[in-house]
Amino acid sequence: VEEFVEPGELFTFKLRIENRGLDTELLYPKIYDVSGISREGQPLFEMKGQTSPHMISEWVTFDRDQISVVAGGKDEVTVIIQVPADASPGAHVGAVSLSKDPPTGVQQGSSIGYEVRSIVSLRVSGDVVEKSKIKEFFTDQIFFSTADVKFTTTILNEGNVFVRPKGFIVIKNMFGSKVDTIPVNDGQASVY
Repeated sequence: VEEFVEPGELFTFKLRIENRGLDTELLYPKIYDVSGISREGQPLFEMKGQTSPHMISEWVTFDRDQISVVAGGKDEVTVIIQVPADASPGAHVGAVSLSKDPPTGVQQGSSIGYEVRSIVSLRVSGDVVEKSKIKEFFTDQIFFSTADVKFTTTILNEGNVFVRPKGFIVIKNMFGSKVDTIPVNDGQASVY
């Protein structure tokens, strides 16, 4: 879920659930804050007690505390996000999930944990800063005799919103003639 929101806005959406299993499932909605993205593009989740200026967990509630979905059945849960009137401009990211594990304090018999998380990326309007730079750009060697070249680049996001850098690497031979052009970030991966 990616949305532009205003400070003070109430934003809702629905998570649709389909139980493809053979048993009725009791699921609990949960919210997690995202603190960043790994080099592999995976979200990094805040640990309990951590705080971040980009968190949304305190803004999120659900229309139900638990959802029971019969085998082969479908249901949905409404996610309610109340953006505070004083929310800082820029990116605020979290993940909503449906888990078989009950929230802390709810007693239940033993179970196998399972959870599906959906990323929620909100961009709060205001004085956003879109600024990034190339921190590193290199190859694993200086001279190449084959076209099998590994490029590594690190983009530093100095702003307060996600950036999706893209462009091209132009390859020239030692005489300055263009040999190839390689697109960068075709998949439009974000930098947190």
